[in-house]
Parts: sequence; C-alpha cells; structure tokens
Amino acid sequence: MPSTITWKGDAPAIAQVDTLTVGGTIETTDNFTMTINGKAVNVVAGSTVAATVAATIATTWNACTIPEFKEITAAATTGGALTLTADVPGKPFTVTVATTETGGGAADSQTFSKASTIASSGPNDWSTAANWSGGVLPASGDTVVLENSKSDILYGLDQHAVTLASLIVSQTFLATVGLPRTNSGGYVEYRPQYLQIGATLCTIGNGSGQGSGRIKLDFYSIQTACTILNAGSAAETGVPSILLKGTHASNVLNLIKGIVGIAFFAGETATLATVNVGYFSNINGDSNLAMSSGVTLTTIKQSGGSIFAASNITTLTQYAGLLTLQGSATIGTATLEGTLYDQSTGTFTTLTVLGKYDRRQSMAAKTCTNVTLYKGSEWHDPFHTVTCTNGIILSECVPEDVTLDIAPNLTVTLN
Repeated sequence: MPSTITWKGDAPAIAQVDTLTVGGTIETTDNFTMTINGKAVNVVAGSTVAATVAATIATTWNACTIPEFKEITAAATTGGALTLTADVPGKPFTVTVATTETGGGAADSQTFSKASTIASSGPNDWSTAANWSGGVLPASGDTVVLENSKSDILYGLDQHAVTLASLIVSQTFLATVGLPRTNSGGYVEYRPQYLQIGATLCTIGNGSGQGSGRIKLDFYSIQTACTILNAGSAAETGVPSILLKGTHASNVLNLIKGIVGIAFFAGETATLATVNVGYFSNINGDSNLAMSSGVTLTTIKQSGGSIFAASNITTLTQYAGLLTLQGSATIGTATLEGTLYDQSTGTFTTLTVLGKYDRRQSMAAKTCTNVTLYKGSEWHDPFHTVTCTNGIILSECVPEDVTLDIAPNLTVTLN
C-alpha cells in the first residue's frame, strides 16, 4: 500500500570506511594509484612487501594537499591492507584504485583492490531508512512530505528508480535539498548535486514559514506537474533557490512565487510542455524564472513575474509581467500584453503587441516575419535592428494610438 512518509533527518552519523588491499607479486617500480573526482595520487611501491607498500600509500595519502583527499584519513592495518575513513561521519566519498607497471603499462602480477567496509549514513542522507517516519525508505507510489525540519538532505540523492505519487515541500522545511556546485572544500562537487527522483506531482512552498534556500530536483524521464507556491531566500548568491530538471515532453511548471531556475547551469538540459508564471500579491516581483538554452519548451503563459529565457518558445501568451529573451532564442507565436525585452538574435514568426516590445538593449540584427500592433501598444526599435518581413500592421488603430520608437530616415509603406 502506498504510504505518506515524512522526513525526520535524525539518524546517527556513521563514517564511511573503505579498505584498500595491496597484493600479488610486487615489484619495486610498480605504481599504485588512487583517484577521486578525476584527481589522482600515485605511489611507487619502493618495496616488494605488501605491508610496506600499504604503509607508504597511507603516509602519502595523509600528506596529500588535494582537497578531496584531505577529507579522508588513511591508516595501514595488517598485511597489505589500509583503511580510508571519512573525517566527517555521514559524508560519503568515492575513490577508485588501479595499479600499473612503470610507464603506465598493464599490471602483471601485482593487485590493488577496494572493498566497502562500512557504508556512509547519517542525518543528511535520503537513503538512510532511520531518517524517515516509520523507518522505511520512500518507494514508488508513496507521498513524501518535507516539513518542520532543519536537517539538510545532501547525500543518497540518486533515487531515480523511485517514482513518487507526490513530493510536498512545505515552507516549514528550512533545510536544503541537494548540494551546491562548489564544495566548501574548494573543489567542484563530484557527488550527485540534485535529488534524482520521479514525482507525478510536486508542490513546493505551501503553508507559512521561511522556506528552503536550496531545492535541487531532477525528475528524470517521469512526467511531472510541479507547482511552486513560495520559496525561501537563495542560499547561494546569484543562484535561484529552486533548481529543476526533467526530460519528459509533457512536464508542466506552475510558478506563483519564488526564484526558480530550469536547467540553470551550463550543459544542463530540461523539457517542458507548459510553463505558467503568475504572482501572489506583487505582480512583477513575486516570481522570477530563468531558463537556459538547454530547455526545450513549448508554451509559456504569463500573468505576472519576470522570466529570463534563452530557450526557444513555440507559443507565448503574456497577459502581464516582464519577459527578457536572450541568446539565440526564437519565438513562433507571441501575444504581448506585458513587456518583452528582446536581447535575442533568434527569429519571431508572428508577434502581436498590445503591451510593449523593447529592442533598445540589443544592437544585433534579427527578423520578425509578422508584426501587429494594437491601440496603446509600444514598439521600441530606435536602432532599426529588427527586419519586419511583412511590415508592421496597425490593427484597429491609427499611428497616434501607438508608440512607434523607430529609427529616422525609414520608408513607411501604406497599403
């Protein structure tokens, strides 16, 4: 039976321990290499005795100044074994090992292996059962509730095999979900940064409270309808407090209030069928959405808030609010009653303006095939960067009814 499971985040912290073992027939020139996050530490055996080599590896490890290695303490044990123990209990690490001949050739008779002796677990680990009400991990079909907690969810984030019926993040959840791109140790984070989980429904920001400053969710290929009612102040300067990804073609985002990024960082991708952006009480200030060029997007409906988009848009219907188009983003059909700041070099097919179209921020050339202005609308292109293939049509109005901020010395054709 599907259950409703609540995050507690109070499991005891247990340090990860891995055991490395040197074995086989060792030559003094054999190489033993440990790698974390693409950074390697290499030790030349210097001895044919496994225990001596293990001790040398441990000493070299502990003297290493690479940040990822400094988070772990090595200790030679018996024979050719040594242990690697996380300095911070509950903070996992991933190390790989290899051994080669001099010059990097394939190993002959020596061996170098790794075994997981004690798994990392703790109060910040999604995959630790003791962190959940009932002591059971969330499973497909369950509803997960994050509320009334200051315990961050940082590890055990790869849950992509699970599809929740609903994920609910209340404003009383004051902790964070996911890891920042840059670790406090001074390196680019190599552990999963997003909670990778399917959810048919996702609701963020219900109720009262300060909310979370970092929620990073990757819904993978599961169709998701995500509604964001509110959010906390961003935990990182310049980074939205809510970051989302997901690849299903029918994904829907409803944003009422909060700062949100979709595929925000370089190289990330996401797909959305529909984006609805509104507001709670401040029509222009409540909601802020940023979408990179990695977003595949069909429809935007906007009744408030600010949108920054570098992604192509098939259909834009804007009743109010601000939209800034960047990069090479294109628009198929757009109806503007709010404001569009156009910094893009991409083409527009059909643009209907009842509000304001503003091209003053860009000097790059672009093309709009069909442009129609209605009474009260504004057209700002004083540097004549826009080529209107079929001219500008004034519908149900005369030139005095609109603002035509255009370059001088242009030829106006009357049909």
